[in-house]
Amino acid sequence: MATLGDQGLVDVFDDFGDNWAIHRERLSDELKKLSTLLSTVAKTYEDVDHALAEALRRTDRRKPGANGGAR
Repeated sequence: MATLGDQGLVDVFDDFGDNWAIHRERLSDELKKLSTLLSTVAKTYEDVDHALAEALRRTDRRKPGANGGAR
């Protein structure tokens, strides 16, 4: 059984701390990349949605008897 002052336990905590610092930095970098990617995806979705809505409006206006989309 390890005690709180045991060198093996101290080494394990030191290793954990070192690894966490490395992995935290990597995780932070990956989250920044993901944020940028998702912002681009959201903007693209909005652009496509707007273009599709406009195309549907134009198509509706061209229908015989259409009165500005009101039904």
